Amino acid sequence: MPGAALATVLAQAVSVALCIVLIWRRMPQLRLTRADWRSQPGEMGETVRPGLAMGFQMSVIAIGAVVLQYAINGLGSEAVAAFTAAMRVDQIAVAPLSSFGVALTTYVAQNRGAGQWARIRIGVWRTSVVTWFLAIVLGGVIILLGSPIVRLFVGDGEPGVVAYAHDYLIVQGALYPILASLFVLRYAIQGLGATAVPTFAGFMELVFRSVAGLVLVAPLGFLGIALAAPLAWVGALIPVAFSWFAWRRALMGEPDGAPEPTPVRRLRLARAS
Repeated sequence: MPGAALATVLAQAVSVALCIVLIWRRMPQLRLTRADWRSQPGEMGETVRPGLAMGFQMSVIAIGAVVLQYAINGLGSEAVAAFTAAMRVDQIAVAPLSSFGVALTTYVAQNRGAGQWARIRIGVWRTSVVTWFLAIVLGGVIILLGSPIVRLFVGDGEPGVVAYAHDYLIVQGALYPILASLFVLRYAIQGLGATAVPTFAGFMELVFRSVAGLVLVAPLGFLGIALAAPLAWVGALIPVAFSWFAWRRALMGEPDGAPEPTPVRRLRLARAS
């Protein structure tokens, strides 16, 4: 364990060093000056609000896994090992989907600042199509090759662990398009400056993941563990989808160059008064 922790810290340090070198050599616009250290009114809040929301979302899976671990422990050592291995494979598979979402946040925020509302609508739609396709491909890969991939983590001689893990990956992989939609719409909303709904969606995801896992384990066994995450995705996607389509209706009524959708301006003025 100390070796794994040291390797993680060293990898992060190297990554930071390489990023600094890249910025210094090729991205002068990102170099910090003395003036950049002086905070302006409102700047910290504009950064902290979406940062806290994204941080909470990133922690949901980890917190949910801790809660699920309680239920999994009652299924035996094979189930525990299978869940651990399957989670590793699952995290690798969904990383590209999450990356598209994070990139979309920057894209939407930049176009929001420029008042390019049509580009936001088109960009979110096209990103959705790309991530759906990618989700189908990634899901197909882990469904077809789940067993040999899991063996890379657990080794040979553990057929029970491999079987459990593969069942878990089949359920996850078949429902990756739902997760892709959640990533795209949630991060798009955050790029528009909204944080309440994404934070609430993260809370719903945590609740659904924990409750579903605990309730479904008794009647369904390990299948209940596998269904916990997809049910959590659905629970989080519902408020996010409603919020996005409300934003989309507002954006459709705004010409490019307008500072902000009219319904949003009116709402903020009403709150201020």
